[in-house]
Amino acid sequence: MRANPQHTLFNCDDVTLAPSRASDNAEAYLKSLIFSQQLVPGDKLPPERELSKLLGVSTATLRAALRSLETAGLIVITRGSAGGSTVVDEESLNRRWLDWLLDNRGQLSQLLEFAGLVHTEIAFLAAQRRTGADLKALKRVEGGFGDNWRSVGTWHAVFHQALATAAHNTYLEEAAEQIDRELFVRFDYVESNMVQMRNYHEQILAAVGDRDAERAAEEMRAHNKFRETIYTRGYGRQPAKVRT
Repeated sequence: MRANPQHTLFNCDDVTLAPSRASDNAEAYLKSLIFSQQLVPGDKLPPERELSKLLGVSTATLRAALRSLETAGLIVITRGSAGGSTVVDEESLNRRWLDWLLDNRGQLSQLLEFAGLVHTEIAFLAAQRRTGADLKALKRVEGGFGDNWRSVGTWHAVFHQALATAAHNTYLEEAAEQIDRELFVRFDYVESNMVQMRNYHEQILAAVGDRDAERAAEEMRAHNKFRETIYTRGYGRQPAKVRT
């Protein structure tokens, strides 16, 4: 399930479902698009018939997944000819972020630790193994940095996926994708930290371009430490007012 920087949701040809309930897998995938900010507040999902085909599940299975997401407070489902499923507003999603943070407090430190190990090794190997095509892809992604919070989430996710591809290790690539599906960042935090994230990415990319594996790993460690502060700052915080 690799992201498409133009429209992730429609690039589902290679989706494979694990041997568990199909609705759980559909729910997890759609949730991951929201958590990674490839679907943002106010985005409308495709019609059920089209979405079920994209995900490779029946309409009934998809509806079960959508109802679960609605119960979790991540989407709103409206009926009628103009109805459909829409990601909730920013303020509501930020409140879900606080709920998620508290519910996962015991496991979050372990997840962040694992994420640090995986992403650091990816950066190290990418610097050693990247091809000319890999480097061009990374530079193309980096050049697509957006100037607003609605585009930077997708940009961030696609950069890390391109970096994982450049490491040429399928298992590390899958681990990175799984981590990014489980880590949820508040949207106003994304906006306030866009410049810093871009700076970290530029330093990592420069090291990968120079084939300096040790420096790439060190730059990724700094990036990971910065990302960890986003979560530690979140404890006890209330969502910022939605912007008008």
